[in-house]
Parts: sequence; C-alpha cells; structure tokens
Amino acid sequence: MPKQKASFISEPAFLAIVLLLLISLAVNVFLSLPKSSAAPAMYVPHAPQVAMLDNKQTLVYELYVSNETKMEFSKIEVYDNSTGALIKTLQGDDLNRSSTAPIRGLYAYIFYMWVEPTEAPKAIYHKVYLKDGRVFEGAVTAIDSTPLLVIASPLRGDKWLVGNGPSNYVGHRKTIFNLNGKPFISQRYAIDFIQFGANDKMYDTNGKTNEDFPCYGVNVYSVADGTVVDAKDGLADNIPGQKPVPTVAWAGGNSMVIDIGNGNYAFYAHMIPGSETFKVGDKVKKGDVIGRLGSSGNSDLPHLHFHIMNGKDALFAEGKPYVFEPYALVGTARDWDKLLANDAPWTGRFITGYAPGASMGEGKMDREHSMPIDGDVVNFGNE
Repeated sequence: MPKQKASFISEPAFLAIVLLLLISLAVNVFLSLPKSSAAPAMYVPHAPQVAMLDNKQTLVYELYVSNETKMEFSKIEVYDNSTGALIKTLQGDDLNRSSTAPIRGLYAYIFYMWVEPTEAPKAIYHKVYLKDGRVFEGAVTAIDSTPLLVIASPLRGDKWLVGNGPSNYVGHRKTIFNLNGKPFISQRYAIDFIQFGANDKMYDTNGKTNEDFPCYGVNVYSVADGTVVDAKDGLADNIPGQKPVPTVAWAGGNSMVIDIGNGNYAFYAHMIPGSETFKVGDKVKKGDVIGRLGSSGNSDLPHLHFHIMNGKDALFAEGKPYVFEPYALVGTARDWDKLLANDAPWTGRFITGYAPGASMGEGKMDREHSMPIDGDVVNFGNE
C-alpha cells in the first residue's frame, strides 16, 4: 500500500488557531464576570385608562423592561405613587403567564399588567425583583381618568358568550402588531361574540355548516352615532373549522370601522358578504343595522369580533376600554373552548331564566356602565 503523506499544520494556520483559542478564553472569562448592576430601562408606553371590567375598576396596560444582559424575574409589584400603598403583586404562575420571552434575542421583556385597585390612583410606579436578588424601581405612570365611552350593544338577544374577551391571558390581549417598529395592541379589549342556542350549545347539530350556528346571519347594530370610515366586503364566509392564512388587509373579513367621535372608532369584523348596509362616508345612527354576523376573514366559526380603538386602522391602533348600556350577566362559561371541542352544553347559569334585578347571590344580574370579561354569558335584550 502506498504510504500516506504526513499531515502537518502550517505556521500561519497554527497562529490562527492559537488566536482563536485566546479569543475563546477571553469570551469565557467575560461571561463568567458578574453581570452589570445597571438598572434596566422600565417604562409603560401607554398610560392606562381606568376600565370597568366585571364591575371592577381595572388598569390594563403593558410594562416594558430591558437591559444589556439577560434577566430572570421573581416578582413585580405595583404601588400607588401618592401613598406608596402596594396594590398588585405579580409572581409565580401569574408572572410567567403574563410575560413574554426576550424579543428576537434582545433582553427586552413585556409584562401584561392587569391591576384591580380598590380605588384608582392618580399615578403608579413599579418594583421589579430579579432572581439574583437585585431590585429596581421605576416606570412611574400617570393614570388616565377620562370618563369611559358608553355604547349600546352591537347585538340583540340572549345567551351571548364573551369569547376571547377581556382577560390577561387570551390571544387578543397579547397580539402585538408592529408598523415601522412601533407596536400596537388594537385588540386589548376585544370580544368575539358567539351565541348559545336552544340546546345550550354553540351549534344545533354537528357544527359543520355556518347555518348550523344559531348566531349566523343575525343583525349587527351600530353602537353609536357616527360616520363609516372603512368598509370591506365581498369575501366569502369560511367553512366551520377552516380558515385561510390571514392577511393584514383581510384579517377582519367583511368588516366596518365607524368613527363615533372623540377619537373613538368601532370595529366590526367577519360579517356575511353583501350584508353591509353602509359604505365609506355614510352617516349611521345608534341602533342602525350595519350588516349580518358571518364567518369571513380570520374566522373558523360564525361570530362577531368587536372592539373600540383610537384610530381607524383595525390593527395599527390602540385598543380602548368602553362600557355597555344595561345588559344582564346570566352565567359564565370560562371553559367555553372545551365546550366547543367536546360538543358539550353550557351549564353555567346563575339562575333559571332572567328577570331584570333578579338576585344572583352577591349582587344583581344587571350590569350598567360595565364591560363583561372572557367567559361571561350575557343577555342584550330583544330587537
């Protein structure tokens, strides 16, 4: 067998290897050094407006925390900036579920805050506790005490499920849309309305057609006087359980945005094609029928997506809190997604039937100038 040539490394290659080893050693030494004790940047991008959720004063906002190094959090505390009183502690599973991982490898974290103070403060500040024992204080934020927008219901009838409604954990709450590097949470207070039928299920037989859902085709109403500033139509309804890949332009399907004044815009999504009764520029009155409930766009079953925002773009705007005129809270279905998946009926009534003012234990079923939360079941009254 022929002899193999002796292998060798040239002097330039050897020097390059030594240099790489030295660089690697330096990097390891650097990584082993104590982390910087510099305070992280902490801020709240949008001052929270005092919302009234489930008859409770609630602050819903985002806390951004970033630093040059990775951080591991043990808890976050929220204080009244005037009195120094502790009003919220976020820790454990609640902390984990209310936060995001670092964004794109950067050491920037978002905490979705849901604070229920006994009395709404004029301003708040935060303490951030890290697992290494460091504690940082900051993110002083004024509270927006602007009176809440009062609107009529966009629907009529009984047993409307507040699906994906206000909660700190649903997809609407945590969906951030970015435009030119600026984040928006337009769906911060959004609701997907789905109706339970006579059998207390969301569909009558097998749910394979849109017509099998009792809410399909019902009228959708304007919640206030206003002017139509955006309207999309002509997109076919989806087959239940199926939906196309959503696009920015058509995520809401057949949809409408109505400017209802004072920087408030009402957004209605997923209506039946051809059912819209107004076009851009038209004036509408509270209670006008603007379309019919469907399942177009980013939808896998018939429902009405509704939210209020501070601009006419349904995605690139900030979601705003609002309250409804009187409605009735008749029960809850916190596990509504399981009911749908398991073809199970809703059984969470507080009482059988409904009469205005009827007792439900700790209070009354009537709600006025309040907003339901995820999993509530409400009556809006008849047409």
